[in-house]
Amino acid sequence: MDTEEYYKILDLSNSRILRNDFATRRFLVEKIDWRDRLICISGSRGCGKTTMILQHIHDDFEKEMEKALYVSLDNLWFSTHSLPELVDMHYKNGGTHVFLDEVHHLKDWQLIIKNLYDEYPGLSIVYTGTSLLKIDYESGDFSRRQVTYDLPGLSFREYLCFENIIDMEAVSLKDLLKNHRKIAGDIAP
Repeated sequence: MDTEEYYKILDLSNSRILRNDFATRRFLVEKIDWRDRLICISGSRGCGKTTMILQHIHDDFEKEMEKALYVSLDNLWFSTHSLPELVDMHYKNGGTHVFLDEVHHLKDWQLIIKNLYDEYPGLSIVYTGTSLLKIDYESGDFSRRQVTYDLPGLSFREYLCFENIIDMEAVSLKDLLKNHRKIAGDIAP
């Protein structure tokens, strides 16, 4: 891979990040410890995994966009190029973070990510995968290296917030059962 091609991919990454919708945010974006070196975000299709990582990149790398690289592994570019080749170029050009979306589209993805993690100690890797594929995140060496987060489908509380109906904190089932009248009164006085 030549430098010109790398910068084209980096420009596509930055363009995708800047086109993202920043108005709505899923709760998990604040709960993830983004300092971990290997993070898996799983969840069903359409639950917001891609939007969430693009928002994180925008917020945390706004002044240093060249350090973060977002790629969707279902991109046709990967039919003639390899992820290790791209990551190597990114790392050699000062990249510190790689965000891999749709990881299940990459053949032997677990082995590739493990090798990238081991070969580039200064690199942080975040990847997404659909929980519907029954990917075994606990197998092999991943269990010692990665932190896994599951992004569930949109809750009714989040929907109400996104629609600007009401913005309220999450309520535990225990609190709901114990204080349901007060909670209901706070919502609909």
